[in-house]
Amino acid sequence: KPEVQAYLSTVQNRTLERWVLPPSVSADQQVTLRFKLDVAGSASNVSLIRASDNALGLSAVDALRSASPFPAMPDSARCLVRVPITATFSNPVAG
Repeated sequence: KPEVQAYLSTVQNRTLERWVLPPSVSADQQVTLRFKLDVAGSASNVSLIRASDNALGLSAVDALRSASPFPAMPDSARCLVRVPITATFSNPVAG
């Protein structure tokens, strides 16, 4: 649903805004995280699934935790509540 995609885009954008990359990390690497969201927009059970570099992965986990809580979840996106979400983030710039 477009509403679900819009909400997930908000989660992604806020996470990217807070992502502080470790030194000497090249651009365009991907990190896959798993997490859950509640109705209030708080993230929980944040875990690293895959990253090319462990420090990069941990920095992405920190960014998601820092970005939380996200805006309250609209009724149209509540199918996401407490469901494990797996998301891949591309680091925005080189460190």
